[in-house]
Amino acid sequence: MSRSHSKSIIREVIERLDSLMRIGMSRAEAKRAAQERGESTFAFTTGFIHSFKTRQVYQEHSIRFAKWARDTFGVKQFAELEIRADELASNYLRKYLAEQKKADTLQTIRASLRMLFRNRRLAQGVEIPQRLRENITRSRGPKAHDQHFQPANWVKLLNFLDAVGLRRDEVTMLKVGDICEHDPEHGGQTTVKVRSGKGGKKRTVVVDPGQATAVLLLKEGRADEERVFEHIPKHLDVHSHRRDFSGALYKRESPDHELPPADKKRLSAKDYDPVAAQKVTEALGHHRRSIILKHYIR
Repeated sequence: MSRSHSKSIIREVIERLDSLMRIGMSRAEAKRAAQERGESTFAFTTGFIHSFKTRQVYQEHSIRFAKWARDTFGVKQFAELEIRADELASNYLRKYLAEQKKADTLQTIRASLRMLFRNRRLAQGVEIPQRLRENITRSRGPKAHDQHFQPANWVKLLNFLDAVGLRRDEVTMLKVGDICEHDPEHGGQTTVKVRSGKGGKKRTVVVDPGQATAVLLLKEGRADEERVFEHIPKHLDVHSHRRDFSGALYKRESPDHELPPADKKRLSAKDYDPVAAQKVTEALGHHRRSIILKHYIR
C-alpha cells in the first residue's frame, strides 16, 4: 500500500517563488505603462521577480523564515504559513530588530516576505528604522579584504570598471559584442550595453571619449560571444569603482558644480545639479535619484 507524502514547507516556498519569476519581462516598461495610465509609481513593483540575483536573495530570506516558523511554531505547511503570514512575519522582524540587525537587512527581509506572500502591506505594524547615510560603510574606507586583492594584476578590469560603472553581475555576464565602437543610437560614441541589469532592466552606458580606447582594446581579436572578463576576483570591491565612476560622470556633466556636500543630512535644491544627478542615475541602472545622492556622489 503506497503512502502519500506531502511537500515540505521549504519545497512549497521554492515553488511559490518559481511561480513569481518573470525573466525577460521588462519592469521598466511596466512602470512606464503604469505612468501612462496615470497611476502612482512610487515604490513601484509588478509583483513579480525579474532577475536571478533578486530571486537568490529573496529565496535565501524566505527559506530562513520558513525554517524559523517550522522550528519555533511547528508550522509545516505553506497554507498555514500563509494564513499566519502577518503575525509570523511581524514576530520574525521584531526578533531581528531586537538583535539590532542593520536597517537595510531588515528592509530586504520584509521585501522578500512581501513578495513571497504577495502582500505589500505585510508586517506594516513593525517600524523599521531608516537607513541613514552616516551609517553606510560600504566601499568607504579600507576593509580587511583589501589586503587579499592586488590591483596591479587587474589593471584592465579596474580601468574598465572606472569607465562604465557596472555591477559585479553585469561585468561577469558582459560579452565582447556588448561593447560598441560607433553606436548609431548614441551619436557614434563608444557604448557598453547591459542586457539584463538589476530587475532585468536593459541599459546602455556611454563611455567617456578619454576612456574609450582602453575599453575598445578589450574587443580586439575576440569573438562577440566571448565573455569580456573570464574571472572577477572575489575580493575586488566593485562598488567602490561604481562610486568613482559616478563622481567622475557627475563632474563631466556638471563641470561648474562641486559634488554635493557630504556633511549635510538633507540636500537642498541648490546643493546639486539635478540634470547631472539624473544622468548618473540612469547610467548606474537605478530609477531613483535619491539613491545616487545618498550612496554614490557624496
